[in-house]
Amino acid sequence: MSNSGGKSGAKRLIMAATGYRHMGYSVIPVFGKARPGSEKIAAVPWKAFQQRHATEYEISQWYDQNDFAGLAIITGRISGLVVLDFDDEILAQSFARQLPHLTQTRTIRSGSRGLPHYYYKLPSHLSISTHKCAGVDLQADGRYVVTSPTEGYTLERGGQPLMLTSADIQAIEGFLDRLVVPASQPEVKELRSITNQITEPITISPDDLRDLYLDRTNRTGRNNALFQTALQARDAGYDQGTTFQLLAELHAKVVCKPSERPQERFAEAKKTIASAYSRPARKRTEISNGLPNSVREYFLTNQQTALVRVLDGLYISGLMGEDVITERQICDRLADVVGRYSVLQALKAAYSDGNPVFRTLENPSPRPPSPTDVAALGCHSTNNICILFRGTASDKNKTGQKRGRRPRRYILPTISELCEKLGIVNKGGDALQLEDVQSATAYRHAVNRSLIQRRPGRYTRQWLANRIGVSLRTWQRYLKQGQIQARATFHEFAISWRNLNTVPAGLEISGAFLRDDRGRRYPAVQTIARRLLGSGRRVTYLRQDANCYWVGPVSPEMVQKQPETAQNRVKTALKRRDWAPLPIVAVESQKSPNRPQIPVQSMPTGYQLEGSQNPVLRTLAVLDTPVKMLKQSKRFYRRELTDASLEQLARRLYERVASLCSENRSHLSMANARKLVVQYGQKLVKKVLFVLQQREQIENPAGFVWAFVRSEAVAQRRYVMQA
Repeated sequence: MSNSGGKSGAKRLIMAATGYRHMGYSVIPVFGKARPGSEKIAAVPWKAFQQRHATEYEISQWYDQNDFAGLAIITGRISGLVVLDFDDEILAQSFARQLPHLTQTRTIRSGSRGLPHYYYKLPSHLSISTHKCAGVDLQADGRYVVTSPTEGYTLERGGQPLMLTSADIQAIEGFLDRLVVPASQPEVKELRSITNQITEPITISPDDLRDLYLDRTNRTGRNNALFQTALQARDAGYDQGTTFQLLAELHAKVVCKPSERPQERFAEAKKTIASAYSRPARKRTEISNGLPNSVREYFLTNQQTALVRVLDGLYISGLMGEDVITERQICDRLADVVGRYSVLQALKAAYSDGNPVFRTLENPSPRPPSPTDVAALGCHSTNNICILFRGTASDKNKTGQKRGRRPRRYILPTISELCEKLGIVNKGGDALQLEDVQSATAYRHAVNRSLIQRRPGRYTRQWLANRIGVSLRTWQRYLKQGQIQARATFHEFAISWRNLNTVPAGLEISGAFLRDDRGRRYPAVQTIARRLLGSGRRVTYLRQDANCYWVGPVSPEMVQKQPETAQNRVKTALKRRDWAPLPIVAVESQKSPNRPQIPVQSMPTGYQLEGSQNPVLRTLAVLDTPVKMLKQSKRFYRRELTDASLEQLARRLYERVASLCSENRSHLSMANARKLVVQYGQKLVKKVLFVLQQREQIENPAGFVWAFVRSEAVAQRRYVMQA
């Protein structure tokens, strides 16, 4: 329907332009069908509209008083829009395979080629420049794009444009950078794809074509099998006549309806093969991202790592579904990447219904017997004559054929077949490299990293670990590989007397704490919250949520700065081994009637660092954290302490908690009892023993001991710092 030469077309353009204006886009008119040959040219000087939006009066004047029949949107900062304009179908398909999530946005189809224009929302704190490559343009500042309802431009996917992130911008720029033609090679017009390093093709012999046809006939029917096999023969380089000679006679002999005659089957085969050859052969140099993420996750969670590595490696190396390949060809193609043992495990793998993943082709009958087999025919006849003779060479050797049975041939499953068998949906996959399948660890790490790199955000650790089929502890090791960063996030609730019951009344919950208006943290216990509210403090209850993960260096805005306190300065000094005197070291020598004098605690053997004269140890003693930062390994607490008094106190604590625990309650181990005595000192442990003697009904004695000692240590340290 043309927008020119009619009031309805002008009204439609005015309504669309006004709607775009209210969405914050800067619009201009183009000639459209009103001037053939100049459909995309701006009908008015549009430089001024890169700085301001057109008024509604100007919009109505463009289409009421003139015959402009097109509408365009100025991209860049003025509209906050970035548009990816494809002019090449191969590049559009490649982009959809590599970055499928970036195609889930507002999309306009151009009428001339029917190719997509992807619209994206550009945040104010990010920037991206205009790119012009062969086959695709990235329209940003200083450009405009023709949009619907201009004739020839249709809305394929509505809604708001996708908001770009820094990772999305890097992915788009990386895709465009691979298409840039070097200046030193002017004869190269465009780079449409990345070819793999493996140049040895997988050839299909005439016997393979016949066997493929027979295999498909039992599954998809006679006509479909002939068409698919003819397509594969066409792509492999067979001409139409050769394909007809190979398959037509076989097609005529297949059992079918008795009423059909061989002449009719020959005519049917000729038409089917001609239909397959009516289009050019498919190129095998297309970019392959490997398996979809859903297929990878299914096999990883079901502990089929060898199968998914082999499948992904074959797809990344350039193979396509329905290719015929032998075991030796797989090993040669994935040499130095996947071992033969993993290849054999993959070839034996099967679906849940028992059918193999790699289907095999039926081998033809063995080769004719060798001349030496003639002696076996008369081995049962008895005579007294011994005849020695030499067998003549077979004529088969002259043709280059080998004796014996041919190697077993396997059919590489297609991605659609895998998704259908597994009952999952293909939503695209992340691009992996061939070196990512070198080992099971490298493959899981690549799958984990590619997701976080493509979609940084909040994820639970257990979900990420279950996704690649490993335990939580194993998954945490993957964070250390590469540049995967993590930041803790919290849910915050303001606590008042009305919602005080929100804070737990019993044991301290892991990942939750209280924070007052001074920025100090306390255990998430209701009694502490009541005490803070009674003293007039503003209290906030924080509960840890899923961590935020991203790939790259640590950015300043992603790091939560901790307040500069004396404890933080001591921790920094210990971590850097900085033994220089600190500003708070003089606390021990100061004599003030208002400041409590806390003697340096005697530390057990194994904790002394250059004696008690060390300034850092003296500072730690004043802060009542003498040993907490000097952590020992778990094995240290499994043996008896060298100090007999400390060992005796730990034994008393262990026996007291054990007497209060029943069968269903958690116990306190002897190692943890020693750890409490060493880290928090004798004074606090004796205090908690006194409390345990006074209170008989404690739901969780072991947890109560830890929570009590920690809270008392924090309160004592805060008292020292405030004094």
